[in-house]
Amino acid sequence: MVTRTIDGLEQDQPLRKSLDPDTAIKIQDFIDRLQNLKPPFEMILDDVTGNSYIENPEAPAKDSQLTTTNYTRTRQQNIQLGLVAEDDEGILEEDEGEGEGADDLKQEVLSFQSNCGKCNSPLETHMKLVNIPHFKEVVIMASHCESCGDRSNEVKAGGGIEPQGTEITLNITDPIDLNRDVLKSETCTLKIPSLEFELCSGTLGGKFTTLEGLLTDVKGQLSQINTFKLGDSSQPSDNVKMKEFLEKLDKVCFVK
Repeated sequence: MVTRTIDGLEQDQPLRKSLDPDTAIKIQDFIDRLQNLKPPFEMILDDVTGNSYIENPEAPAKDSQLTTTNYTRTRQQNIQLGLVAEDDEGILEEDEGEGEGADDLKQEVLSFQSNCGKCNSPLETHMKLVNIPHFKEVVIMASHCESCGDRSNEVKAGGGIEPQGTEITLNITDPIDLNRDVLKSETCTLKIPSLEFELCSGTLGGKFTTLEGLLTDVKGQLSQINTFKLGDSSQPSDNVKMKEFLEKLDKVCFVK
């Protein structure tokens, strides 16, 4: 999750440096701080749809490090989610019950044709309903491009939008916390208060992985996508900052 966050911050940095150098410097300074991130720190998932989740290793007992807060969405949030029209005070009712064959669908891996996001070659995307214990069903979509080797996966909430949004706060105090499963929906906002960081909704897309996996994704995408920061055409100061960031991110991933 952190890895994808950095990817989002870094991807427009070359353009930002030419149009708004002051803002680019501030963003790079924050990325440098993110590279130093290691336990203990606090992570907050704020999801107005209520479809995000962090694994509880003590389940079914209460997680001593995790706080979950349910809150009522504002009217504006309901409008943004498409639950109500701007001139309608009501909320759409969820359809109850499941259609015939739902049980069979849960056991089946569905496939459909699509195109690679990197090279645009035709590929097959696989989709399956997965039940996460103590939470709900999600739809996991995965694809592998045989032309360029790119692999991708995305997670979508399997059920409807929850009546209330959910804010989950996790205090990370031990390296083993990095092994926790994390489900982040595409509508979730990610915050790391110790870094004064907040990732806006929709930036990362849906993701079901471990916390360490999110950090690793950040590093991998930074190395592959941000060639302007690491290549021969980059400015010396940018090159040093990016390499320092990747080193600090390594320390977070491996808790050095």
